[in-house]
Amino acid sequence: MVRPLLGSPRPEGQLRAATAPPETTANRMTDEHAGRGTNDPASGDGADLLHEWDDFNLPSYIGSTTFQKLPLVSDIEALAARRPDVVILGAPLDDGVSHRPGARFGPRAIRTASYHAGDIYSLQVGINPFDWLDVVDGGDMPIVPGRLERGHAVIRARVEEVARTGAVPIVLGGDHSVTYPSASAVAAAREPRRLGIVHFDAHADTGDNTWGSLLSHGTPMRRLIESGAVAAGTSSRSACAATGRPPRPWPGCASARCAGT
Repeated sequence: MVRPLLGSPRPEGQLRAATAPPETTANRMTDEHAGRGTNDPASGDGADLLHEWDDFNLPSYIGSTTFQKLPLVSDIEALAARRPDVVILGAPLDDGVSHRPGARFGPRAIRTASYHAGDIYSLQVGINPFDWLDVVDGGDMPIVPGRLERGHAVIRARVEEVARTGAVPIVLGGDHSVTYPSASAVAAAREPRRLGIVHFDAHADTGDNTWGSLLSHGTPMRRLIESGAVAAGTSSRSACAATGRPPRPWPGCASARCAGT
């Protein structure tokens, strides 16, 4: 059984505050991984060679291939019962890309890129994040190639049902077109409250279309603002790359640096 992070249930439909309480032993979350080791677990006593460490504390290239070897919980009823703080979701879609495909392999690559063993320690804030947050891997969304609109519909449906459990969905892409259905889903789960976006990218992604496609990886920010899921005044963007074309300012952009590309 997973105990609440702060010792009391959160209000229905609200996300738990990200700020951690003061460092004490009493208020730490205790789940099946409580007391787990650091990135370099100490040697066991060697009494049972086959069970000296559990899967979570073995090197990342052994055993489970979930994100950071976290529990795999993909069933929505199980997620609603567990009420984790964060759910990792894979969006293996790149049908919205214009030039270079391959981002569909991103979720799997991200999950297998870690070289850590056991818990991770943050030097910046001095904690093991998984001691404070209950994070699970929700698996990949059932996206098939060649059907961009269906892929976006799958992403929106899955992200929204996860967000409605109170968890923060973290979506691993996938090309940048997945931002449109992902953010739209969170906005729907949080309404009537408004959604803001901090967007770090080499491009503003406010283009109207790419070769006639309104759902390409160059259009998600425009679609979000036009749909009303995100208000232009609640978004911050950082767009740095030169495209070789003159900027085409769009009235929906909140920043002077935002141009449709």
